[in-house]
Amino acid sequence: MHRRNHALRVSCRLLAQCLLPGVLILASAGAVLAADASPVASSTAARTPLRPADAAFVDGATRANLAEIRLGQLMLQRSAVPEVKFFAQRMVQEHQTNLDGLNQLASQKGIRLTDDLSVADKELYDRLSKLPSPQLEHDYIGVAGLKGHLEAQKLFQGYLKEGKDQDLLSYAQMTLPTINDHLEMARHLLANSKSE
Repeated sequence: MHRRNHALRVSCRLLAQCLLPGVLILASAGAVLAADASPVASSTAARTPLRPADAAFVDGATRANLAEIRLGQLMLQRSAVPEVKFFAQRMVQEHQTNLDGLNQLASQKGIRLTDDLSVADKELYDRLSKLPSPQLEHDYIGVAGLKGHLEAQKLFQGYLKEGKDQDLLSYAQMTLPTINDHLEMARHLLANSKSE
């Protein structure tokens, strides 16, 4: 029991160390996005419709953030595992910050973000809501934590290579380090759960 408590404290400390850079990046991103919200930029952006590839990125990024927020909220309600609750709380907070930044950009460009989960994420939410522990925690970290962030990483990296909208490119560049941090946290949690 003492060894497990020590392992929990070490895991939480490691997760906190991983998160600090992400929180600082998110704070910087918010400041930059706010600075870019000039009336001139806003009116110009609103007159220029997004290319289909840019709109697809916005939709994908929105749904990725929504999934992490809602699945994290579900885990905060259902899980009793401290490391998983810690991870879920960070997902809720940091993806909400990401979503707020994206919403601000969308508003400047005269577009409205979806508030619906994808079909796959709705199915995952429903499935997780019925699972018992420890399968609940394992599937949450493995699917939402690991697979979800791998998909988000691919989406953001792809947009940084192919995207054209300068505001969205800035958003992607500022947000990607946080996604990478979340991915490493999920890998760490999964590795620890397998070694127990």
